[in-house]
Amino acid sequence: FFFFFFFFQAEDGIRDVERSRGLGDVYKRQVYVVDGKNGKLLWKKASGKPVVYGVCWISNKEFVTCGASSIKFWNVDSQEDKDGNGFDSEIMSCVAVDGKGNTHVSSVSGKVYIFNGTKVVNKITPHKGKINSMVIYDNMMLTAGDDSRVLISEVGSYKTICEIKTKAIPRAADMLGNLVVVGDIKGGITLYKDGKEVDSWLGHHEGEVWGLNLAENLIVTAGDDNKVILWDYNNCRAVKEACINSKPGQKLKDNVPGKPKMPDNQSSRSVCYNAATKEIAIATNNGELHIRDIKDIEKNKKVINCSKRWIEQMCYSPKGDMLAVGTHANELLVYSVPGYELRGKLEGHATPLICIDWSTDGTYLRSLDEGFDMIFWKLPGFTKDPDGAVNTKDKDWETQSCKIGWSVQGIYPPGTDKTHVNYVAKSRDGKLVATGDDWGFVNVYNYPCGKGSKCYSLRGHSEQVPRIVFSKDDDYIFSVGGNDKAVIQWKK
Repeated sequence: FFFFFFFFQAEDGIRDVERSRGLGDVYKRQVYVVDGKNGKLLWKKASGKPVVYGVCWISNKEFVTCGASSIKFWNVDSQEDKDGNGFDSEIMSCVAVDGKGNTHVSSVSGKVYIFNGTKVVNKITPHKGKINSMVIYDNMMLTAGDDSRVLISEVGSYKTICEIKTKAIPRAADMLGNLVVVGDIKGGITLYKDGKEVDSWLGHHEGEVWGLNLAENLIVTAGDDNKVILWDYNNCRAVKEACINSKPGQKLKDNVPGKPKMPDNQSSRSVCYNAATKEIAIATNNGELHIRDIKDIEKNKKVINCSKRWIEQMCYSPKGDMLAVGTHANELLVYSVPGYELRGKLEGHATPLICIDWSTDGTYLRSLDEGFDMIFWKLPGFTKDPDGAVNTKDKDWETQSCKIGWSVQGIYPPGTDKTHVNYVAKSRDGKLVATGDDWGFVNVYNYPCGKGSKCYSLRGHSEQVPRIVFSKDDDYIFSVGGNDKAVIQWKK
């Protein structure tokens, strides 16, 4: 048998079709046919200028592709393609083939064109607006559209057998017997049985996800989508979701990398948990700090205006009586807990802060900035210690987020600079250190990690890994994938 691979330029599906069509003369869109048994490339051929959005096998020797005003029928042996005809000039979104070999192609206007060979023999309009997903099994056709409906229809008569009204616009859907699973535009997954919801899973859906921390037997994440989510990692599911701010504010120009679509006060890239007070601290991209109870994450106990720039890193002291906040205004701020009065405004960094660690005895802080300048701060006076690296050589550190120093000098692959490693985390027992990098890997080393150390690399993310954390018992590592918005749990 064969596998079919295709590539297209649009980053975000049909929303980017006009931009992608303009790049058609520059970017080649190739069709690749590969032998599934040995992985050998059988042939490749340019698919033309139109962006390809859907592909489906008709038989062992034929397949069909659809895209922007384009439907092509391909023959594996001859490597030839034939254009479909009889359809309106519009963007095609999905393609499926029934048991008789009839091809069904959906469009952004809600239509489904039925082909016998290369000619349209029927046309129906099951949805109002774009059809995002379509599958055919056992003479039943499932479609999911922008009208927040999932329909199951009988192939041939196209009579609706079941209609499901979804909580958000469905982007992907599939069925098995009387079960239907739907993934929606807000990052949720819902399972239906006989048209009724039986289970659901939450998730992030917009921008990037950087915020990650351990909270008792849960993990907490925060992202650019105005969401804070608590996850029960023992059951591998989200258990609570809350918005960061219900009222949108302004967006600061060039404030946050990736340019989130949500306003800065509705986006977060740092979150941490205080076991002493059972509180979660959420740092927003407009420099605010929201304090919430772990049992009521929807309500702010306190809001603090920390900075005019976004906050990338913060952490509570080992005793939970102080909170250190690193801002992109080049400041390290220390607050008392539980009152959250400002105890120290530590200045000395020339670039934004990206890492903060407390010593286990709470007598030292160390902070690292984007220029890889690490400063040691002596408590309780919050004074800069120029000889901190020497004075703390026998101290234990509660965390190891700072990605330079003797104990982590071997975490950088040859030929790379320090920017390729995004974050570092030490296991609770101090035997391992893990990194998240720009290539989507989670890399695990022995700790301390000297030059030339070997690592065990874990691949699951499709984007950069900005945060990682170990579980309390070190049996798991948790990671978030930035742009892929995925939370992955790795078992030892």
